Amino acid sequence: MKTARRLLPAAMGLALVGALLTGCESSDPAAQTDWKITVYASPASVDLIEDPTGTVNLRAQVVDKNGLAQTGIGVKFAASSGTLESASAARTTDANGEAFDVLHTTVESSVTATSGTITSTAVPIEVLQANRPTAEISVTPQSAGRVAQNVNFNSSDSTAEDDATIELSEWEIYSNVSEPGVEYFFSSSGTTPVVKRFNLPQTFSSVRLRVRDNHGRYSEWVQETNYEITDNLAPTARISSPNSQVGTVTNEFGYACQVFMRADGSADHASEISLGGKVAAYDWYWGDGKFTRKLEGVTQADHVYNAPSDTPYTVTLAVWDNGASFNCPAPSLTGDPKANCASRKQSLTSVTATVTCPAAP
Repeated sequence: MKTARRLLPAAMGLALVGALLTGCESSDPAAQTDWKITVYASPASVDLIEDPTGTVNLRAQVVDKNGLAQTGIGVKFAASSGTLESASAARTTDANGEAFDVLHTTVESSVTATSGTITSTAVPIEVLQANRPTAEISVTPQSAGRVAQNVNFNSSDSTAEDDATIELSEWEIYSNVSEPGVEYFFSSSGTTPVVKRFNLPQTFSSVRLRVRDNHGRYSEWVQETNYEITDNLAPTARISSPNSQVGTVTNEFGYACQVFMRADGSADHASEISLGGKVAAYDWYWGDGKFTRKLEGVTQADHVYNAPSDTPYTVTLAVWDNGASFNCPAPSLTGDPKANCASRKQSLTSVTATVTCPAAP
């Protein structure tokens, strides 16, 4: 019985040490189950042209459930690829609750940190390689696509170095909507275009592309931003008269410099003509503080300037469509065109022309 009593404290001590070492393989305590570990990588994108060794400095911080840093905790780093200077041995957190390691990798990797039963979220490490390919992104229609109509994601202008070829295109779409049945992260063989349809209006804050060549080298990511899927595409404004004109000057009843402008009113310039879209109004801004609105079908406008100008006047044209349902009534000649049609859209960009008004003869 005396022997049993002497062994019991020793057995308890061994069990306690075993609990402290779980997952850390060190004499340092492990994180509790309700604590948190966060991993940081610097840089998170390694350029092998600048750093052939692919060195990434790693930092893991351990905090308790109240967000307080924990000192003296054993933390073990792990990487999916590459070599860790710790060789996966546990590192101990300092007074800031931080433990450190260094990763060397020439291929893409991801890093986690573990203490006890707690594992951090994986941090991806991107590797930019020498002679890597170049990605070129194209999304059409440009700037915006229509609900239930085709949107084309094209990487065909991407290029590979030397005798390499593009074998994969990877796409990432970051949308404010998660539409059921739609893949927002997808890839295609080579530079094969991908066609998608979206049935819900949404905005893509970013559309990203990178390509991989047949040597396994990745391009840098390229992107387009603020792409819109809408139930009504904006029309296009175009001026068909010369973009630089000299006004006709008379002085019979005081100075007058008259100019005539014409918009290109052909129907195909309303981006949704096949669905019934058309230009409902032409807004002319003459550059002297005056404004004229012409309604559907009236593509010509004239204006009289009351004073010569040392520099040409800039004339700006913007156009409005007939709404998402293509049946909005005509806007008023002076008010807000959306007052009687909330879905009416103005051209995304305006076009300009210049008018020179010389001194009176």
